[in-house]
Amino acid sequence: MDDVVREFRDIDADMRLVLTLSAVSWDLAYLRDDLEDVYTDADFDATYREHMGNQISSDNMRQTVNGGTYFGQMYLLEDIVIFQFPSSRYEAIVVSYDRNGTVPVERVFDTARKLDL
Repeated sequence: MDDVVREFRDIDADMRLVLTLSAVSWDLAYLRDDLEDVYTDADFDATYREHMGNQISSDNMRQTVNGGTYFGQMYLLEDIVIFQFPSSRYEAIVVSYDRNGTVPVERVFDTARKLDL
């Protein structure tokens, strides 16, 4: 997992976190030092539950819209950009960055593909 964290952090130093989601739980692979008091286990539990719900709707979307190979999802918030790359129906890597205009979206997706996420 260290290689995954390093690859995504090399994209932009303002990376906030890397979270892995599995069929039964989540694991925090990286959290930027200044955010340690911002997030709680309850926040990550909620992210985990949301991922499970999103995977079902994503599968439906992929069947409805023929747009090519599915790589992941991006959430654009006021201050944060979140990427979610599923490796299976119930597993994913979540990566987030500060939204400061410097996050190269295509490079993030290319890195996920290169890492075979």
